[in-house]
Amino acid sequence: MFIYETFIKISILQFLLFAVFLLTSRHRKLLSNRLLAIFLVSKVLCYLQDFFWIHHEYTLAHLPFLFYIGPAFDLVLGPALYFHIQSLTKDNMCLTMKHMAHMVPFFIYLAVMGVLFHQFDTVTKTALLKNGFPGVTGLFVHDLVLYLHFLVYTTASLIKIHGYQTRLKNHYSSIKQKRINWIIFLISGFMVIWISGSVNLVTGYLFHALVIPWPMIIFTIFIFANGIILTGLYSQDIFLAVPDKPVEKIKYEKNRIDQGSLQQILSAIGTLMKEKKPYLNPDFNLQVLSDRAGIKPHAISQAINTCLRKNFYDYINEFRIMESKRLLIHNVNGRGENGSAKKTVLEILYEAGFNSKSTFHRAFKKQTGTTPTYFLKSITKNTTSPSIS
Repeated sequence: MFIYETFIKISILQFLLFAVFLLTSRHRKLLSNRLLAIFLVSKVLCYLQDFFWIHHEYTLAHLPFLFYIGPAFDLVLGPALYFHIQSLTKDNMCLTMKHMAHMVPFFIYLAVMGVLFHQFDTVTKTALLKNGFPGVTGLFVHDLVLYLHFLVYTTASLIKIHGYQTRLKNHYSSIKQKRINWIIFLISGFMVIWISGSVNLVTGYLFHALVIPWPMIIFTIFIFANGIILTGLYSQDIFLAVPDKPVEKIKYEKNRIDQGSLQQILSAIGTLMKEKKPYLNPDFNLQVLSDRAGIKPHAISQAINTCLRKNFYDYINEFRIMESKRLLIHNVNGRGENGSAKKTVLEILYEAGFNSKSTFHRAFKKQTGTTPTYFLKSITKNTTSPSIS
């Protein structure tokens, strides 16, 4: 029990410290930081309920009013997480009165518990808690509502980030994964905790047994809290820097272009890509291509999406892979291009326009069906260089 309590205390302290960091940094006015701080503080208030039960001999007798306040903040977690993600993926987001509708379950919970529990005096509250309020079935329904509420918002958050990734690939040739990885880490961590609690909720009610020991769940929370702290220390730009310019959906449903014109657009941008090689710039994006080709972004996007069934990200990476293959072939037998010194694969991928090794390997495998290492071996074994197209 001592270790169990220690992990709870440390996790609570870590969440609070990180919330303070978000609210006191020089970018504290960023909506995403404030929403994340609200999320973390709400989670702390939820965990306090567990802490009160650990010391139930004292809290039941002297502080029974502290019970069934913390769980109300479980109903803040979902909206706070969802809006945190939305603020990272949407330009100039601000909260309005319509967003307050998401807090209705929170206020309903407080109202219901006010009638069923908090309206009574201390003696009555203590008696209710000692007699198992709100009962086995009542507690099951209580926890089930909280878990389902969080599941709805987590699902909505996953849909939001998936849509954001799709829009990024329609605009940018290189995607900075740091913020996306942070969002996925945040959602995944709390989903693991959510699933563990849900399993225990069902098995506890049906079979009166916990499949996953609570100390293990608390330890998971402890590890996750440390992960958040480490992210804050080593990836501060996620929380301190002004968010990247978000991407809005390209809408060309009302501006359909005929097939012949789309083919002409593809031909024009294809010629530009081959002759000028603008894709060698890792920051190359749809707007830059539009400016250089003199063609509107929605027209380029429609041509690539409709005629090639690809997004902008994959389209540009195909040129980068062809360039990297060309450089790799010239690099065989210790000679670089134009007789220059032999280059490493890392140098080549950067020269071809990629900004990370992992992105290069994924794109290379997707287009060629093999890895860069295997491709190099095949070049070395054959006296005739393989085709680079």
